[in-house]
Amino acid sequence: MNKIALFLVFVLFFSFFSGCVEEEKEEAAPQGRVTFEDLKVEFSGYPYYIEDVVTGGVISDFGSHYGVKANLTDNRFLKLAYYTCLTANNAMFSHSWLTFDGKKPGEREVKFRSWGIEETNGFYEARVFFIDTNLLLINCKLENPGRVSFHIDRDDSIAEEGMVNECNVVLYPLEKRGKIALDSASIIPPPLRPELANTVLGETVRVYRAIHPSFDFSLVGNSLVSEQPISEFYLVIGFTDDKSDAFELAEKGKEILHSHNPDQLYKQVVGDWKGYLNSLAPNDPKWNPLMVEAMTALRMNLYAPRGEMNYWGSVPSKVHYNFFWGWDTPFHALGYNHFDPDLAIENMLLQFEGLKPDGMLCHMLDDSLAPVSSISQPPVQGWIVNEIWKETKNETFLRQMYEYGSSYMGWFERERDADNDGLYEFHTPDETGWDDTPRYLPEDIDMGFVGSVYQTKIDSLDLNCWLYQYYKYLEDWAKILHKHEQSHWGRKASKLASLVESTMWNEEKGCWFDLISMAEEHEHVEILTPAIWFPAWVGLSNNQTRIERVIEEHLLNPDEFFGKYPIPTVAYNSKFYDHEGEGAYWRGQIWLITAYSAYDTLKEHSYEQEALELKNRLFSMMSTPEKGGIYENYDALTGEVGWIWTSRPDKTFEEMPSCFQFGWSSVFVIEMLTDDLY
Repeated sequence: MNKIALFLVFVLFFSFFSGCVEEEKEEAAPQGRVTFEDLKVEFSGYPYYIEDVVTGGVISDFGSHYGVKANLTDNRFLKLAYYTCLTANNAMFSHSWLTFDGKKPGEREVKFRSWGIEETNGFYEARVFFIDTNLLLINCKLENPGRVSFHIDRDDSIAEEGMVNECNVVLYPLEKRGKIALDSASIIPPPLRPELANTVLGETVRVYRAIHPSFDFSLVGNSLVSEQPISEFYLVIGFTDDKSDAFELAEKGKEILHSHNPDQLYKQVVGDWKGYLNSLAPNDPKWNPLMVEAMTALRMNLYAPRGEMNYWGSVPSKVHYNFFWGWDTPFHALGYNHFDPDLAIENMLLQFEGLKPDGMLCHMLDDSLAPVSSISQPPVQGWIVNEIWKETKNETFLRQMYEYGSSYMGWFERERDADNDGLYEFHTPDETGWDDTPRYLPEDIDMGFVGSVYQTKIDSLDLNCWLYQYYKYLEDWAKILHKHEQSHWGRKASKLASLVESTMWNEEKGCWFDLISMAEEHEHVEILTPAIWFPAWVGLSNNQTRIERVIEEHLLNPDEFFGKYPIPTVAYNSKFYDHEGEGAYWRGQIWLITAYSAYDTLKEHSYEQEALELKNRLFSMMSTPEKGGIYENYDALTGEVGWIWTSRPDKTFEEMPSCFQFGWSSVFVIEMLTDDLY
């Protein structure tokens, strides 16, 4: 993931606070970042989608472009936070809650399920879950009949036409001119597309909610109030950014509820989810909660076709990361390949629809399939395509991927070897996917979270390993597809491997390093990161002595990488480990892609017991009950949820918890829970 561009995020909060019928004065929200100590509601279950406690991650089933979280900082009945999850306009835009006959808030109990939220309060039971794309159902049963009010907070952001009631559907339009509120943070990297910049900096952001209640109601202020006492009711809420689509969604919801009552729908959704979750069993049952969290994350982060999309896609963590990323998207496809290979294929086809005429894949696409930035990311697609091919034997897909891959490799060869030495460079830290990695910062400069501000060209060890791997797969695919270029790709792979071995190996240190040009000579960038064993991982090196040295002297060294919480992105004992910043962001924290590279390297080179130990340490760290889900990264010294940087309105920066229910972290959990080592 690339978060360096957080510097260029522009933040302004939607705040909807107004008085409403039958409602007590709103309780003051906690100041600053919300923690568990600020919560006033008992909760259980997982993953727990709690507003302001977790960063990103929402309940957003069926590829929806909108989502909800539970607000647990006050006791108002069924208080929900609503979010847009569109690729350009992601925001928390309002809350809703219920009142019954003017009853004062009581002690709520919330239970999180993979598919939604269940809530009780002694005299009512409620369920919140999606029934289709962008269609949310709220179903409530009361112990005794009473008049119900459904409240929506608002302020000047309500659209000019106001709330509209047509055929028992309330259209609730919201708009905001100027900067939009983002859930903690969002990514707008340089160079900014003009149309995206306009959206964030000044154009109107509009959200329509079409609300269809099962009861007759009156509009009173910003509330829907039932005309008569009722004991059971539902509200179907459709979300869209287009007015006509809103009414169509509401009609679709009405039709669904006409043929199925809420209990039937809930049973159907729960059955579908249980079938989905049971379709992939962990190799060790004690880690089943992690498997459930991982599969839930992959499903909730799906993004149904919209805009120019012809295929389904996925985003890393809805609300916080709403783009299709250069290496996240293929990693997600690796996960989907375990239980829905067709969905894996769609994700890869979607990404390559964004391939530029010159063969470049930009590191971020939106749902118009337009590049959001002018940089690339690690070319991991070869590995993923090969895994999908092994599972599906879909020759049509392989043929498409061969043509795309050939063009993609050509772009790297033309554009990422500036010094013509045969080794390839990432041109900015952003392109590495390791964002603020110290590999790209001179040791005498401390520039904080610099992103694209600091740029240099380094012969990147990991990039050359990814390209070697891609060449080898193209060689294999050429043979399968009876292409005459088979030997062409084989020669490229061999030449690249020879260069890596002859120039990037450091005999004194016993590992491979990046190279940087200094005074017309190449020098090793002697910083210990997981990249040092990539040649062993991808099969580039067959030098057993070197492989054993890098594994035994470094990977398994408890002072460097194999501690209680493995695997840090900078060695524990390195001067480049950011102890002051708790290892944030790629300066020490554990990321699952690099931890998985260590695990797979050990396994593939006959260190099975050590690999199993690594896996068990990781899973023990990730599965403590208070975490409640799978995160973007973890503190390599404490095992706690990691940190990311975000901007404040005053343009200073603060740490915040890393993203919740994160895509590729979930994928590599699944990879390790479905192999033959347990």
